[in-house]
Amino acid sequence: MSAWKRMRFRKKLIVSYLTVFLIAVLLIVFYTASVSRQTIYDNNVGTVRGMAEKAAGNFDRKIEQYNQILMQSVYNKGLQSVYKNDFTSVYQLYRKLMDVYQPYFSALVANSADEIDSVCMYSNRDLHKNLFLNSIDAIRGETWFDDAFTRRGILWHVEDEELFATMRVDATDSLPRNEALGVLYLALDSGVLFNRYVSINWPSYRLALTDEDGAQLLTYASDASGEGDFVDFPVKSAALGWTLVFSVPRSTLAAGEHVAFPANLPIIAVASGLLLALITLFTHSLMHGLAQLGRGIAQVNEGNLDVRVESDAEDEIGMLIRTFNRMLDTIRSLLDKTRENERRLSSLEAQALRAQIDPHFLYNTLSFINWKCMRAGQDDVSDVIGQLSTFYRTCLNKGRNLTHVRTEIANITAYINIQLRMHDDRFAVRYEIPEELLECRMLSFVLQPLVENAILHGLDKRREGGGELDIRLRREGDRLVFSVLDNGPGLSEEMERQLNEPGGQGSGYGVRNVRDRIVLSYGNEYGVRAENRPEGGCAAILMLPVLTNENNCDES
Repeated sequence: MSAWKRMRFRKKLIVSYLTVFLIAVLLIVFYTASVSRQTIYDNNVGTVRGMAEKAAGNFDRKIEQYNQILMQSVYNKGLQSVYKNDFTSVYQLYRKLMDVYQPYFSALVANSADEIDSVCMYSNRDLHKNLFLNSIDAIRGETWFDDAFTRRGILWHVEDEELFATMRVDATDSLPRNEALGVLYLALDSGVLFNRYVSINWPSYRLALTDEDGAQLLTYASDASGEGDFVDFPVKSAALGWTLVFSVPRSTLAAGEHVAFPANLPIIAVASGLLLALITLFTHSLMHGLAQLGRGIAQVNEGNLDVRVESDAEDEIGMLIRTFNRMLDTIRSLLDKTRENERRLSSLEAQALRAQIDPHFLYNTLSFINWKCMRAGQDDVSDVIGQLSTFYRTCLNKGRNLTHVRTEIANITAYINIQLRMHDDRFAVRYEIPEELLECRMLSFVLQPLVENAILHGLDKRREGGGELDIRLRREGDRLVFSVLDNGPGLSEEMERQLNEPGGQGSGYGVRNVRDRIVLSYGNEYGVRAENRPEGGCAAILMLPVLTNENNCDES
């Protein structure tokens, strides 16, 4: 991270572009390989499915061929005569067997290309046994015998991995139709059959023959069947109603993407070259404006504030350059104003020294008038003048912004005493100020505007006497909460809204000034609010932070 921080911006930009470029190339490579793999997989799936359907068609044609052989063998007139055994002598039967029966089935087996494993007629009559003829007693114990002997038509069976068909032989002449002469049995070599007619041109696969319930009847595997995950391609056999399931290793279906991927390498190479050219162009374009700005900043660091950086770009860099120029204009303007203020400072300091003389002159004058009134016996006038002197002394507070709670209460007390003289003591005043809070610091001259509002808009508007004014102070956590309560007529909705709105037109200059001073000094969580009291009258609540001598607060 430290090396990155020390790196020049141009290098950072190039590294960022190259990182994005490499990520894009990797994503393209990954996407191309993924698409190639999926495309080849889908193509191979379609190929295997087509081969499986074709193989199933070959299987059905072979089954139909054997069905025809069985039908022809059962209803052949020459063979029927053998089945019925209507001969008058054993010699005639023997000659029929040797001239018709034996040659027929021998030719059938010879022409089957090894797929017919065996063929035999199991007779219900006492016939001469030979290679293709046997007694029905030889198969009575087989599990399939009852179906083969009692049901008409061709029945296909699988037992011990052997596929065979049976068909009951019935007499075709005047004999009763329900007389069974025997059962014709035809067994196939499933290995030869599957390998020769039901195979698919795929490196590795397995083949299974399942019945209607999905039970596996026969299985066959190619020379390299493979291991692992297989994908099944089931095809229904129309001839038998069974299902041929071709299973191919999934790995062989996804093979071949290494052949397709190199075809996309030229596209990746062209895209990479184009992207590198764009990175070079963009880096130069972006760095041109930043380089100009950097040279301008270097000149400012050397003290040249008259430098200007020109740019007609409308992007963020152009906006930054124009902002830099405006900042230099502002700095030059502020420096000019600073120099002008320094020239005026000496005259303002002289005026401030003269202004400090005025409050002392006011205190001295009020003290002289108070002494004269005491000499003349005008005690009431002397008391008012003393209160006025206290009020102005605590109000001015030697020009300081902070004062003690004790001093602020003394200021309010002097102001209220003057108001009591002016109102002929027509209202009562109560103070609830905890002794432990008197040494806390607070903004000076913030209670007088609230007390003045309570007298002018509350007590003076009572229709009858008995006015009451309460000045209270309490501490709530880290806050000082002053309450100025009166029992006047209260506030109208409009006046309450105006008093509680910052800068409201009806709030008066004094209250606005107090609110603004508090908010500017301590934030919006402190300030002044006014509300009507449930028992009548108005309550003005002033909230300040608790400041003690340990806070090291600035009193200036």
